[in-house]
Amino acid sequence: MPVRVVCVGAVYQEAYLSHSPIFKPVHEGMRGDFTEIKLGDTVEVERVDLKVGGTALNAAVTFARQSFEVGFAGTIGHDTAGQMVVDLLDRECIDRGLVAYSRKWHTGFATVLLSPKGERTLLLHPGAAGDYSGLNVPKIIEKNPNWIYITSLKGDFVKLRELLEECVKAKIKIALKPGLAELKQLSKLRPLLEDVDLLLVSARDAKSIVGGETLDELVHHCLNLVPSVAITAGVDGSIVSDSKTVVRAGLYEDVHVIDKTGAGDAFDSGLLAALLAGKPLAEAVVFASANAVSVAQHIGAQAGILNLSTKLHPMLIKETKLR
Repeated sequence: MPVRVVCVGAVYQEAYLSHSPIFKPVHEGMRGDFTEIKLGDTVEVERVDLKVGGTALNAAVTFARQSFEVGFAGTIGHDTAGQMVVDLLDRECIDRGLVAYSRKWHTGFATVLLSPKGERTLLLHPGAAGDYSGLNVPKIIEKNPNWIYITSLKGDFVKLRELLEECVKAKIKIALKPGLAELKQLSKLRPLLEDVDLLLVSARDAKSIVGGETLDELVHHCLNLVPSVAITAGVDGSIVSDSKTVVRAGLYEDVHVIDKTGAGDAFDSGLLAALLAGKPLAEAVVFASANAVSVAQHIGAQAGILNLSTKLHPMLIKETKLR
């Protein structure tokens, strides 16, 4: 029987603006990179790509392309952007029976300004993506998933707590990738982590949750809260542990980065997809890393997501046994 995963979170229509000198940083340094667009200017952009995305949707595509039975639960509007989302779900063979429609908001929208090095600036209007009033938790549980992959619920801790509690009752495993809205309310987030089976965070986010400086410190501190954790660190690679083994990896390949949007999503969902396929932790990290690098070579968060038939080459990893 196929492993069923339900991905919960936001979805957006996304407009990628790229191939314009105006998006090249005018300052690069320790304080950050800045692009300057003057008020009143008319800026010509050479390329526009219209996509749909969002952390939960990106993850659902990874699971679908790895031939898992997967559903998506998020909120869209009754508009053309919402229809784009529905079309993508159908094209990728993702169950859309859990999709809710907002009566108040249009489908969320993001404008992504891409720099020549693949860094991006997001201009985000959450719209329906921030409305979880229609998220039907009993209906999600009725799907009887083995795993639920939860991304940001825009700080709706009432709905998040309900979702976690019902998953625990139904013995559904939980992967959680908290967003900025949850990380801003750590006093509410931390107590919920006791129900989480796999925590997915960036190194910056891990520091805000548990403290620590090095990736080794961060992973060990996180293991005091959850049984498994994956921490991504951009060009510094990743560190993953299941409380038995710690796997440290760099980048899968040194490639020309087109767009970093969704690379973290590709790693996190790729890791869980490989584990669900029965891969050992080290092999799962290899696939996750390859998925992230592939995504970074395309505009948009889904074009580069790997298919089940993709052949991978070995990569250098460090594996340490904890017990």
